[in-house]
Amino acid sequence: MSMNGVTLILVLTLSGATDAAAMSDYTLRVSGQCPGLVTIEWEGAKPHRSQGVILGSHPGAYTIPTGRCAGTVLGIEGNLWLMYVITTENGSGQRRAAAGSHPCHWMLQLIEGDSCRWSNPAQIP
Repeated sequence: MSMNGVTLILVLTLSGATDAAAMSDYTLRVSGQCPGLVTIEWEGAKPHRSQGVILGSHPGAYTIPTGRCAGTVLGIEGNLWLMYVITTENGSGQRRAAAGSHPCHWMLQLIEGDSCRWSNPAQIP
């Protein structure tokens, strides 16, 4: 919003998180059937970076305690697993994988390794 030549930035609090990454356009969608073939699709990532695919048992507000992304608040918590590290490709992409019954209805979230920007959490069907 602009007022008299001054740009105002409104920051909203989402799910208790105040990290600016919460306002990004880095989005994740999960589709398919679980158990079975599941597809993750993302948009808005920085091109040609590494991103982690994190699996969590439920929505929440987990704070990464150590390392490069220490202090980053994710939108998932519970039993967390770093499932894969994959490239962001040109900023958008997709991956398909066979899923057993264990992760059904759990949550996925992406995090860029260099910037610690994170996507929205998305539930595995």
